[in-house]
Amino acid sequence: MSDRDTAHELSLSAVRPDFVVAFTGDLLFAVRIQEAASAAGARAEIVEDAVALRRAFDRWPALALIDLSKDGWEELVRWAKTQPHTRAIPIIAYGSHVATEALQRARAAGCDHAWARSRFVAELPQVLNRVLHPPVRWVAGWDAPPPEALTLAVAQALTAAGATADIAAFLQRQHQMVSAQSVAVH
Repeated sequence: MSDRDTAHELSLSAVRPDFVVAFTGDLLFAVRIQEAASAAGARAEIVEDAVALRRAFDRWPALALIDLSKDGWEELVRWAKTQPHTRAIPIIAYGSHVATEALQRARAAGCDHAWARSRFVAELPQVLNRVLHPPVRWVAGWDAPPPEALTLAVAQALTAAGATADIAAFLQRQHQMVSAQSVAVH
């Protein structure tokens, strides 16, 4: 990895959330969440009260996991989904499969998903990987050759600035190739 790649990674790590927050008092689920987050390359911050959850939301976690058996989750989810700085944070709630009313309230409050605990445990590793390591999405046309005028202008600017003949010649060839392609297409 070059110094440029390292600098790029460092700059991305400054804006990429590196933690998930879990609002739970269940030690078993806290351990599962921490292990899954660690395996996905992040850390899990376990919070047990609503005040700590709100503070965590203000630090922009990559993901929020809400145990529906905890008190105070509904108001915080509604708050998080209405604030400009937190509304994009994905929130997954989980609870007992027989607590259908709580699961429905979680969806109504704004949770992105509300799952039974069994599904939550089964899908947690995939969800963490999807959230923490989203696929690169390229803009249409990103690999198209630059416009002819741009290639020519860069070549002329480099020549005028005293660039080596190799660079100027390379850009001139690029310009000629783009010109030939546009003639062949038309």
